[in-house]
Amino acid sequence: MKITEALLAEHVVFHNLFDYLERTTPRLRTLAEVRALAGLLDAMLHAHGQVEDKLVMEPLDHCLDQFGQNEVIHAEHDHIETVESLWVTPHDALRRMRAGELLMLPPTVANLEFLAAHESVESVIAAARTVGVPPRILPKVRWTDDGRIDALLMPSDPGYDEIPER
Repeated sequence: MKITEALLAEHVVFHNLFDYLERTTPRLRTLAEVRALAGLLDAMLHAHGQVEDKLVMEPLDHCLDQFGQNEVIHAEHDHIETVESLWVTPHDALRRMRAGELLMLPPTVANLEFLAAHESVESVIAAARTVGVPPRILPKVRWTDDGRIDALLMPSDPGYDEIPER
């Protein structure tokens, strides 16, 4: 089996895990259950990131250096992979993101905003049961002419509608 096939298979496992979490989370009753699942996911993602760095990113370093792209590729990889985790309240995470201390992707921000509107786990679970299927928010990437990411636009951002869907 090639390394790429092994990593692809690992990503399939993560997709299945995320599907399971999506189905299971509305039935959770306690904060301990939420923390147990979050801890499992955190440990798995951390281990995955270490393996991917060791098997994919480090062996490519010399090639990427030759093209002058090592820092760019590592930065882009770090933006799509978990590079750090911490326990904070939704309010604190959003505050830190707005202050530029934390980088978060739009789906994470939307989930934290949903959580921050509630004072208890019970309130979040009750509200989640009334949501049904959450609305799909599809960010679009604006690219520069030389193939670099210029911006990530949300549906409410100016210029969003001018970017073609891929």
